[in-house]
Amino acid sequence: MSPVATALIATGALLFGSYGVGQVTGLDPTCMMIVISAVWAGWDASRIGLGKYKTGLSSPTVVFIGGLVLWIVAFPWYLVVRQKIAAGQVPLKDGTMPVTPTAGAPAVAAGTADSKACPKCAESVKAAAQVCRYCGHTFTLQAV
Repeated sequence: MSPVATALIATGALLFGSYGVGQVTGLDPTCMMIVISAVWAGWDASRIGLGKYKTGLSSPTVVFIGGLVLWIVAFPWYLVVRQKIAAGQVPLKDGTMPVTPTAGAPAVAAGTADSKACPKCAESVKAAAQVCRYCGHTFTLQAV
């Protein structure tokens, strides 16, 4: 399923779910749903480092405010961008493509001589790695 279709389905489900809860309880939870989803999208955008990608969404703050002001557009847009970032399809602002984990790649055991822990995400990567395959952190070269 395409990222756009997934985002539209998720957005529609939230809207219709909110409407259904309102019909059952007599309360309108739509505003609360918009605020909570905007807060989540802003937090998640910060967690994935949205600001380092060329997305049209410049920062987590823009995602949060956009979610509050124009939720019906900003929330699905963020969901599409989020899926594309996870798939490694969005270039970084410096024009390079991010390094994404290879599907089925063998994990390196933590604490072995041929591994090191990433200081940004704490995942174990090969000692010779220059870029973390999980979060894209660039390791500084150290004198041996």
